[in-house]
Amino acid sequence: MEDEGAFPHLWDTEAHKEWAKVMDPLIELNEEQKPNARFIPRIFTFDA
Repeated sequence: MEDEGAFPHLWDTEAHKEWAKVMDPLIELNEEQKPNARFIPRIFTFDA
């Protein structure tokens, strides 16, 4: 079951606002002011 309102609800929490403040310099936003999610190259691997 998918909750369509879950992401907007999370976006408006105090925890997310604090996280966004810390991460702001590191995250690129798209034209909709949402994180510009894309694949990035793997730098590290860990084999246990």
